[in-house]
Amino acid sequence: MIENQIKEIALNEILTPTFELTRQYLKVNPLVFIDGNPMIEDIVIDFESKTAEVYFPILDEEFYFVIYLDIEPEISIRIMNMSAGSRVYFSISSKTLNYEEIVKDFTFQPTRSWKKGELIPRRNIEKYYEASGFMFEPNSKKTGEVEKKVKYLLQLLHPFQNEMNKFEDDTIFEIQVCYYGYKEQMWGIHLEKDILKRLCELNLSLDIDLYASGADLDHS
Repeated sequence: MIENQIKEIALNEILTPTFELTRQYLKVNPLVFIDGNPMIEDIVIDFESKTAEVYFPILDEEFYFVIYLDIEPEISIRIMNMSAGSRVYFSISSKTLNYEEIVKDFTFQPTRSWKKGELIPRRNIEKYYEASGFMFEPNSKKTGEVEKKVKYLLQLLHPFQNEMNKFEDDTIFEIQVCYYGYKEQMWGIHLEKDILKRLCELNLSLDIDLYASGADLDHS
């Protein structure tokens, strides 16, 4: 199976590095190991572009060391780098509508919901929700490109465009992005025109939180 071959080649590079980039990154960014083996968080295979990506989580961090491979004419490593972890989700909230009124026109299952007046959990002080609403995160993986996650989420929301446009002005619609990058290699986020157009059509605002962390690279 091609996935097993990809996995084997990527693991060999981790255990016995042949690229200077692998040695440089992993010298200061230890990977997560399970039972003595490097943990693989995700393997993404794109048969159209004939490429693959293998994601290794970094210990105590939210970003990844990624090995990129060509899968034709034979499986071989092309390059490696650090890739940001990310979360992308849709949220809606209203101070005047109750939760049932907000959710009734959406057919997908909210990932998390809250109601006005409920106690906000996991807070050091007693605080209550001032609005009702929910969040929807169709892809819970932190691996993968932010732009693809945003585009996929907008595709899922598109059938509800008419319903969303019927809400009162006080209802807040948002796409929220959490970007967990390696401070030595922050690639940023690129949104193409079709994504911006779809955001406008759905009357969505975009909130992006950027987090940078990780160890300094050793350039000696």
